[in-house]
Amino acid sequence: RLQPDGQADGTFGNQGWYSFGRVGPDDSWMVERAEAVAIDRAGRVLLAGHEETHTDPDERQRPLLLRLTAQGEADATFGEDGLVVLDLLGSWSAQALATDPGNDSAVLALNITNMPAAMPSTLLLRVRSTGVLDTAFGDGGAVGLSWAEGNAVHALAIGADRRINAAGWVDPDGAAQFYFFAARVLHDGTPDASVDGNGVRQLGMPIDTNTHAR
Repeated sequence: RLQPDGQADGTFGNQGWYSFGRVGPDDSWMVERAEAVAIDRAGRVLLAGHEETHTDPDERQRPLLLRLTAQGEADATFGEDGLVVLDLLGSWSAQALATDPGNDSAVLALNITNMPAAMPSTLLLRVRSTGVLDTAFGDGGAVGLSWAEGNAVHALAIGADRRINAAGWVDPDGAAQFYFFAARVLHDGTPDASVDGNGVRQLGMPIDTNTHAR
């Protein structure tokens, strides 16, 4: 964490830094990657990404969510010593993250990864402030976004009205010409019908050759 003048904030973690890493069953360091960061209203830091697994080729990446206290230490009140690992069917990475200003929950955008036979798609998940899945959100805690010939979400924002806004790319016809993709759902996971009637909109870009809105 940096101070406003760009210097390391010595009150955070170890002289401004927090380092996270785990050792796997073979005593080597696990491969873990952070893809998104957010701060909740209590000043706690959330990091989302994935862990690499090689024991199951169908679950190459598992999403993870880490929460730190405002002082830069693993938050023991969240998940297991500050960490939540989502063991889902398939390979997914949490590539966008936003905190809900209404109740300190976190919404994650999980995109399909390392699954060439599967059409790219996204799951929105909401995790409660304690680290458990919010089963009141969408269908058992998840909202599926599967559009056209594949899509991915790389940005999330939650407004004061608690509506969840997602943005990324969509392949409209399978020709690998990517358009912008936006979706909005209400705080309970219901698509926001005020956006094009179904909560989703794609925007093509006027480029003569290829469109790469990624």
